[in-house]
Amino acid sequence: MSHEPDPDHSLLALVGDIYDCAIAPEKWPAALEKVTALLGGSFAAISLHDTRQSSVALKAQWNVEPAFEQSMAAHFAINPLVSAFYYYDVDQPVTA
Repeated sequence: MSHEPDPDHSLLALVGDIYDCAIAPEKWPAALEKVTALLGGSFAAISLHDTRQSSVALKAQWNVEPAFEQSMAAHFAINPLVSAFYYYDVDQPVTA
């Protein structure tokens, strides 16, 4: 009998957590924390970038420092990732 965690079970549990966020958006921070742990990151966010209004809004986040979020909003126009978004279709999720 193995005492190692089952990676397939962990991934399926995470997918379930993400689906739960569709009906309970307040669960996003906990789900993003799990995604971050799985990917070995230090923070995660779901953001909306409005290129017409030159604005960015974090709709859900985990471990994003308020100063970093303010800097993103203040320097939207010079964010090199923004121009990359033009190559994706509307409603197509993008990771950066």
